[in-house]
Amino acid sequence: MESKSNFLWTRLFSLVTIVVLGGFIYANSLNAPFQIDGRANVVENPSIRDISNLDAILPHYSHLTRVLPKLSFALNYRWGQHNVLGYHLVNNAIHIFNAILVWILFLVIADTPRYKKEEVRKYRYGLALLSSLLFLAHPLQTQAVTYIGQRATSMATMFYLMTIIFYLLARLNPKIRKRFYFVCMISAVCAMFSKETAFTLPFMLVLFEFYFLRTTKKTPGAERTFSFVHLVFILAFALIIPFLYEFDSESIVGRQIVSQSHDISEQTITSGSYFITQFSVITTYLKTFFYPLSLNFDYDFPLSHGFTESGTMTSFIILLVIFLVALRLQRGFQLVSFGILWFFLALSVESSIIPLANVIQEHRMYLPSVGLCIGLAVLLFKLLKYKRFYFGVGMVIVALLSVLTVQRNALWQSGVSLWNDVIVKSPEKVRAYDELGLAYLKGNQFDQAMQSFQKAVGMKPEFARGFGHIGDIYRIKGDLDLALEQYEKAITIDAEVAEFYVNRGLVLKAKGDQDSAFDDFAKALELDSSNQAAYNARGAIYLKRGDWVLALADFNKALLIDPDFAYAYLNRARLYRSIQKDRQSLEDFAWAIQQDPSYVEAYNNRGVLLKDQKHYDLALKDFNRAIEIDPAQEKIYNNRGYIHELKGRIDLALKDYNKAIALDPEYARAYLNRGFLFLKMKKIDRAMEDFDAAIATGQELGLSYYYRSMAYYKMKRFRQAWDDLSQARSNGYQPSESYLSKLEFALSKRGRN
Repeated sequence: MESKSNFLWTRLFSLVTIVVLGGFIYANSLNAPFQIDGRANVVENPSIRDISNLDAILPHYSHLTRVLPKLSFALNYRWGQHNVLGYHLVNNAIHIFNAILVWILFLVIADTPRYKKEEVRKYRYGLALLSSLLFLAHPLQTQAVTYIGQRATSMATMFYLMTIIFYLLARLNPKIRKRFYFVCMISAVCAMFSKETAFTLPFMLVLFEFYFLRTTKKTPGAERTFSFVHLVFILAFALIIPFLYEFDSESIVGRQIVSQSHDISEQTITSGSYFITQFSVITTYLKTFFYPLSLNFDYDFPLSHGFTESGTMTSFIILLVIFLVALRLQRGFQLVSFGILWFFLALSVESSIIPLANVIQEHRMYLPSVGLCIGLAVLLFKLLKYKRFYFGVGMVIVALLSVLTVQRNALWQSGVSLWNDVIVKSPEKVRAYDELGLAYLKGNQFDQAMQSFQKAVGMKPEFARGFGHIGDIYRIKGDLDLALEQYEKAITIDAEVAEFYVNRGLVLKAKGDQDSAFDDFAKALELDSSNQAAYNARGAIYLKRGDWVLALADFNKALLIDPDFAYAYLNRARLYRSIQKDRQSLEDFAWAIQQDPSYVEAYNNRGVLLKDQKHYDLALKDFNRAIEIDPAQEKIYNNRGYIHELKGRIDLALKDYNKAIALDPEYARAYLNRGFLFLKMKKIDRAMEDFDAAIATGQELGLSYYYRSMAYYKMKRFRQAWDDLSQARSNGYQPSESYLSKLEFALSKRGRN
């Protein structure tokens, strides 16, 4: 009998080892950026922005199977917005907890009647720890853990394992059975609402009954409580998933979708083609488990076209042999046999007749690998004669897996490194080049991004998204004609994508074609009535037209869809400013800055409003912050210079005006402000130079001629002053009556003299 202190220290050592190792090997994953599903589930998902708005968070009826992960994303957003650290901490914590559950599961299995007198029970703590560490440290798990968007996989596994553990505890502890059954049912329901793979849970419980809880009169200490009614109750849980999908088997099993796993020739996936392809997929999964040196985030995997294909037939035979071996091993290697059957059963939802666009993805091995880890730990135990040598071998394997996991997580540190790794392993994968381009684009590496997008469209000329991204680069760089050309190519290929119309509309708007831009935004909303960018852009056109009511309605719709849409707050603030609702305008500027603390335009606009309200110190603070974020904005230097001038800081004002002109030698307003300052300083010649330069730009001619007229007036060149004043008026500038009277008097007096 082991002492109570040894019992406690053994368990504490195991738990500490799991937590410390898990924290160590995933420490370098905490800053990994959002990828594909992560962007869709978090960054581009406005429904999670308000945790109190369950109507927005809860998807429509047929997708409730993943509502708990979505709620967890909403909580993450509530506490950290788009900061990836919080999302990774939750994912890593779930993974470590799952490893602890694997450890507990093994210990509970060792307590079943089947193992009362087995050697496995004697060494159960070591076997449980090795099973757990194999699961924890395996690099195959990184896609379910480091890939933020796959939280549904790890959450479903967590509730799946908890259900099994509490079920076994209920079966083994008659006195408190009801409590354990209650927790078991809650966990099962949570698993069903986490991911569709939980469909196999009731069948897995039956497998446990058969392997570990099936009793005979000869079974020592066994209680025969299982019944047919019990079985029916367990299997009833399997109806939850189909019920959530409204039993729509035709749209689930009978659908046909285009493969995203192979790009060379467009392949349509059917239930049949998906099923036979899975034989090769499953053998690939097994290969990656036992030889995890060529893991790939995005496989290039063609469909199998017939069962008689050599690769498909070979894979089927291999899997059949493994399955038959598992059945054969039920007596001497029962846990190995069970682990293999767990693998096949847990994989059966995603590797069956239900077509998925990606025929293979490594995160699908997360739950199935539990069985393989338990089976491998026991197999090593059975095959190695010396048990101390066994644990040494086990720890060496865990150490090697840990190193591979750390290396794999290092690739996730940036989209560039991750997708370059994919391209090495899947050089014909169009999506890899497209995602690599997006990673470069995010880092403002425009040339590299352009090369990646051009490679994608070169490989697949009908790849509309690639042309759209090329258009984005041209638009960012200001090449509007080239951007327009690329967006039109994208729309020609796929006229049903709202984003293309929004972006083309923005280009047309920048080129001054407001009417065509308006039509594009309207078309985008026709295709996608929840496109907040289209509402915001259309609202901006209404604002420019002076249609305040329609503009406000569009900005409000954009913010209703996405309460964190900084651009819409900025535009609505401008609208409120236009109708002299300064309080609401300041509130919206504040909201825009809160959503995007680096939003230079919001700081600048708010600074201008504060300046007009004579809150000069607050305005100066906003201009300083804007320049700190982007020191290449000439307008902000000009605005800040004006504040310095108002506060009597002439040297600082001149310094800012000089900087504005250095950044943009064609910036008329900076010449005018500097010239007017020189005029006040009685440096007439310097002022005249600036007014001449402002007029030469062809901008703000009315004000430019007016200022030069005043300079001529101070020089007592009244005729030139009058000529410039006439030019100012012809360019739409209305001079003050006092100046007009003064100039007329000066001219008349000179005429009398």
